[in-house]
Amino acid sequence: MFFAQIEEFCRLVQQEFLARFNEIADISNSTNRALAFAESLMLCPTAEAAQVCIRREFSDSLSFVLAIHGMQRQLQLGTLKLPTDAPKFQTRFYLLAQTVREYLGCFHAQPA
Repeated sequence: MFFAQIEEFCRLVQQEFLARFNEIADISNSTNRALAFAESLMLCPTAEAAQVCIRREFSDSLSFVLAIHGMQRQLQLGTLKLPTDAPKFQTRFYLLAQTVREYLGCFHAQPA
């Protein structure tokens, strides 16, 4: 379920990215922006709601994608584990948002 959420979410971001390609000046690699987006995404009950969220918070969604990339590297290295428990009732991208949030929480808690 986790990897299906990554695939679907990245497809939604890619669609928005292609539609707004000419508007993009740079892509922020901000932990704070990615964390804020994770909180918003976690509340989206459907893919359509997530698409609206991506459109509204586009820069933050790109920071979130960069966080996914970093998280995937940690998964490959074995330094990050996927969640084993999932709430009985969850939103469309809950596992993805929660896992990225936990991953970023480690960095956010460290002194700059």
